[in-house]
Amino acid sequence: SCVTCNSCVEHCPRGTELLDLVKSIRENTLAAGNLPKQLKKPLDNLKKEGTPWAGKRKNRTEWTKNLGLPEYNSDKEYCLFTCCTTAYDETSKKGSEQGGLALIKLLEIGDVSYGSLGTAESCCGDQAEKIGDKDLADNLMNANTKVFKENNVSKILTSSPHCLNAFRKNYPELEDSAEVTHYTELLDSLINNGELTPLSEIKQKVTYHDPCYLGRHNKVYDAPRNILQSIPGLELIEMQNNKQRSQCCGGGGGGAWQILPMDENHGVQRVREALDTGAEIIATACPYCIRMLNDAIKTLDVENKIQVRDVAELLLQSVEASFISGHTKSTHQEEYHV
Repeated sequence: SCVTCNSCVEHCPRGTELLDLVKSIRENTLAAGNLPKQLKKPLDNLKKEGTPWAGKRKNRTEWTKNLGLPEYNSDKEYCLFTCCTTAYDETSKKGSEQGGLALIKLLEIGDVSYGSLGTAESCCGDQAEKIGDKDLADNLMNANTKVFKENNVSKILTSSPHCLNAFRKNYPELEDSAEVTHYTELLDSLINNGELTPLSEIKQKVTYHDPCYLGRHNKVYDAPRNILQSIPGLELIEMQNNKQRSQCCGGGGGGAWQILPMDENHGVQRVREALDTGAEIIATACPYCIRMLNDAIKTLDVENKIQVRDVAELLLQSVEASFISGHTKSTHQEEYHV
């Protein structure tokens, strides 16, 4: 039932890497043929189509059909790697997909040189590795490494903290050849450099949920908060448990496929904590968190009280709305508007 949130490692007084122990036990459990029933389908999907969700590899870029996704080549600076949870978002709210589309629009507005490897991508292997299917994880990682190398990828831009963590820590052949960046780090930089200028007010109370794989696993705490604080009118309210002490959404390490009672549901606990702040919006920067928190809001029947938005969506709302009023400071924004 471990969701690999890394809280135990963060707070262990002896610095014990407990997740290594969890993965080792899981590998032995799977080798003995004792795979939990709920994990059979996502692992089968990963073997057949390179994604833990339902969907075909050939449809991996369908989510961008109304927007377009430029093809990566060596002339592009960034290779945008799409999280499977974004590419195959079958939920009613399409929250993860909407966050991904907002990011693409912001990259265009910010005049970022980027492209995608499209259907050549496979899942980063994070879930398979954390569940304990080492052979499957290795196959996925080897496939991606080969594609990156064949296309001379030197900078990888990820929408998901899980992909970020996998590429940084589980891909030894990329350590010296590719720099890996989460989108919040890039957007924060674009705002600081004047490439993106949030001008339109968003007069709402927002609380930020730290994704475990962005925060505790990779120590990225400031960039998403900087983005939110750059939006005029937005009031950022911290939950009691934030940054290193942030509560998990429950989506990591196979948790996205677990069915738990309400009192054991991580997402439900987190939404309750968000409600206590009086915030109208939970902002986050992870496709898994968006999915899990939306499910929790539905479970609690509080859809009229709070909603989940990707940080990129909120930034786009402030940046893009300025086009309509004709007020923009960025040359790139003016060109995009035209």
